[in-house]
Amino acid sequence: MNDLKNIKALTFDFWETLYNDTPSQHDARNHFRMKWLYEYLKKHVDNLQLEELTANYAKIKKEFHAIAGKNLGKSFGISDLVLAVVNSYHIAISEKYEEICELIAKMDELTFLYPPIINEDAYSVVKQLAQKYPLAIISNTHQTNGKAIRKLLARDGLLTAFSKYTFSDEVGIEKPSKLIFLQTLAWLELAPEEVVHIGDNKQADYYGALNAGMQSVWLNTENEQQADNVNVLQIKRLLEIPNLLLSK
Repeated sequence: MNDLKNIKALTFDFWETLYNDTPSQHDARNHFRMKWLYEYLKKHVDNLQLEELTANYAKIKKEFHAIAGKNLGKSFGISDLVLAVVNSYHIAISEKYEEICELIAKMDELTFLYPPIINEDAYSVVKQLAQKYPLAIISNTHQTNGKAIRKLLARDGLLTAFSKYTFSDEVGIEKPSKLIFLQTLAWLELAPEEVVHIGDNKQADYYGALNAGMQSVWLNTENEQQADNVNVLQIKRLLEIPNLLLSK
């Protein structure tokens, strides 16, 4: 593995990098999102069945993913998804907007009722690096918005360690589009080659950052063996990052 060169700031992915989700927590959040959405919609839609709503929700979510997956610099969040589902049942959103916003806010609280688990190395590594480098988060959000993630970081004492936050639902751009990385670089007022991005998703994080001209590190916790790995700068644990940087 080669050392990183001339780094002036670091950016991190959130999901499965700083925080790890578990199937049980993920499924619980999805269960209550669907339960609450169904309870709301059945007051306005005659004979609505939960199975029908579940299928419709999945269909619209898939359509949103397809748009984002085209790398056009477009993104969506839970608000967009809920509004699109409600609109599909021909409900006048302008007349129900306040109560829909209350429903979305209730869904946001699921992040704290069934939270992801902080990476075992994240707290110590982030605190150590923050003493020398500006740090930022670049993360796709989808069903958990940036506001909820900030509250989670604040709860765990990490919010102030980061100077910038680029969440896809807030900027309307999604990784691997280079636009979300370039937006963060503009906020940091640094050139791409002066910043390294660390994340677990090889396409969205590693190659997304490289395509923006940044240096990049793939957090390969599962030790995945892939054909191009010989050319990929990778680590297995976040604990390896300070040794690449602070020894310079």
